[in-house]
Amino acid sequence: MRIVFFILTLIISLELFSQEVDSTQLIIDPVELQAEFPGGMDSLWCFFESTISYNILNSRNLKGKIFTKLVIDTSGKVAQIETNPEFALRFKGTLKDSVIENEIKRVIKSMPQWIPATQMGKKVKMEYIFPIKIPYTDFKCARLSSYSTLCWETDTLADFNLGKGKNKEERINNFIISKLQWPSQDDCYGRVIVQCIVECDGKLSDLKIIRKLCPDFDNEALRVIKLMPNWTPAIKNGRPVRSMVVIPIKFVL
Repeated sequence: MRIVFFILTLIISLELFSQEVDSTQLIIDPVELQAEFPGGMDSLWCFFESTISYNILNSRNLKGKIFTKLVIDTSGKVAQIETNPEFALRFKGTLKDSVIENEIKRVIKSMPQWIPATQMGKKVKMEYIFPIKIPYTDFKCARLSSYSTLCWETDTLADFNLGKGKNKEERINNFIISKLQWPSQDDCYGRVIVQCIVECDGKLSDLKIIRKLCPDFDNEALRVIKLMPNWTPAIKNGRPVRSMVVIPIKFVL
């Protein structure tokens, strides 16, 4: 029965498409050839997983699934992004959280152009549903498989103990100030945010800028973080575990 319904739907879509209408304004479902992210599904998940902030997705002890509906237009651009559309609200476990939803939208808006869908040899618009499970621990990108061993719920958080300061944030800030060199470019101000992993031995790895400022400032932020001595790793059940930290670096006068 499902196969018959699919064939009938496809025939109706083809008949409508064959009429003299502006195909750039139609959203065809189903399509003969679906839109494709450059490089395929693995590249899609690698882009998402290397761009998203896990500090936002996983640090607030929320559980559920967020559905994102988007349209791939006839040029391959992503448009009409909507988190938790009406159909998703009928599912048990759908999570509504504006902070996480805005972060997912940010990443999707930054996607490169897709290869657009085609129908009868013509490019058409297509809807795409992007489900994201929170907390995000089921990593799909082959080259980011090391993220799958991160511990998101720890007994104690990773700590930076070098230098003076009444808390971790002050000690980190004092270290950064002592090492920071202002780039020659003088018309750029704000924050660079670096995400990295604290390994079980306290070393930092997988440094990634999740909020850029200017190229010279971004490079200086990475240079300073690479100078950091080992941290005290996070602890779970009495053992050190791999965890993720986010470090803001301020460039202000």
